[in-house]
Amino acid sequence: MANKFDILKSYKKIYKTSIETPNIAYHLIDKHSNSNLKDKIALLWIGNNEEEEAYTFIDLYKLSNKFANMMISMGVQKGEVVVLFIDNLPELYIGFLGAIKTGAVITYVSSNIDISNLKKRLIDLKAKIILTTPELRSKLSNIIFELFDLQHIVVVNRNPLHYDSLDISDLDYYQEMNKNSTDFDIIETFKKDISIIYYYSNNNNFVPIVISHENLLNYYLVSSCVLENGMNQRYFSNVSIDDINFINFSICYPWVRGSTNLVFESMADTQNTLAIIEREKVNIICIDESSIINLDELAVYEYCTDSIYNIRLFRLVIFNSIKDLFLDNKYQSNNYIFADSKSGNVLAFNKLGLDIDRGYLGVQMIGQELQIESQQINNRFGELELNVSKSLFFHRYFNKNKNANIDIDFKNYDLGLIGYIDNKGDIYIET
Repeated sequence: MANKFDILKSYKKIYKTSIETPNIAYHLIDKHSNSNLKDKIALLWIGNNEEEEAYTFIDLYKLSNKFANMMISMGVQKGEVVVLFIDNLPELYIGFLGAIKTGAVITYVSSNIDISNLKKRLIDLKAKIILTTPELRSKLSNIIFELFDLQHIVVVNRNPLHYDSLDISDLDYYQEMNKNSTDFDIIETFKKDISIIYYYSNNNNFVPIVISHENLLNYYLVSSCVLENGMNQRYFSNVSIDDINFINFSICYPWVRGSTNLVFESMADTQNTLAIIEREKVNIICIDESSIINLDELAVYEYCTDSIYNIRLFRLVIFNSIKDLFLDNKYQSNNYIFADSKSGNVLAFNKLGLDIDRGYLGVQMIGQELQIESQQINNRFGELELNVSKSLFFHRYFNKNKNANIDIDFKNYDLGLIGYIDNKGDIYIET
């Protein structure tokens, strides 16, 4: 039997763990803006009135650089919190990319949050900058004097009729963006630096979960190894911006490999959404089944797989409740993505037609490891306790230099791609 070390040509290097490029914004946007993809549409946004806005990779590169420069000019330093309290607008994506480039910690706050939880979260996080809209800005009025760490509120005012309603201390997003350069050098970040703080509901309490830059870089591997999307494809996900999986499914996965990301301001009308998906020739769809209200709505999305052009449909389901799908899927016409609904951990992936043996859960989608609640980190957020997620590139891998296999099991199931990590930290997978 051939030794794996004799057949390394069957492995492909897919990611270098270098401090030179540990920032996901580089992998999502910057590297494409310096390639032949620079003029390709990265973000196609559909408004509630069916207005369209298209942003190329070079557009997002320049706009995110402007946003990063704007944050620096407002005094944001690495590790300080920028809050995205905004609806599903292009500025949400620009703000995410730009803030990540500065090394700031990002948190998203849903527009549906009640005022008491909003105040608690902003105080606990010591929020320095809030990006919002005029409609949501009104929620801050009664608590703003208790936000002692807050420096600026930046308002995305898309409706000129709202201009006179802005507080005199607020900053207009477009005016401030116009003051800043389109050039920016990404602030050096390291694997364990905090990038995002998520919140999930646990018995009506919102528990903060830390996502490191290493966690975000794992999404690069997910798209490369599992979704296998590419530059000639168009991508859509119905994952809500309120969901813990929004960043990975609606930002990271489509862009790391240069796909066009189709985004709706809202998706209340499923039939109309489908019509636009067909019109724009979307060919990769990720459906969060927990957000689907009835079977008719699911049938609308499943119709896409029978349309005249080739569509791959992925179904996001809660891991713990539907394990048997792993064993049955080779007889079904679905690709399943299994995730932990509380922490956003993406655990495993079962590809259509995969030859499955009992005890094997298909191909792993690399994401955060299950959180370790007893482990805390030293953080600048004072009394706020943060659950830390460990990040693993593979649940099954071997170290070339130590000549040893390492297996990590989850409830008697083997999760994982097979690969190895060399002494330089370069990661390879079996091709």
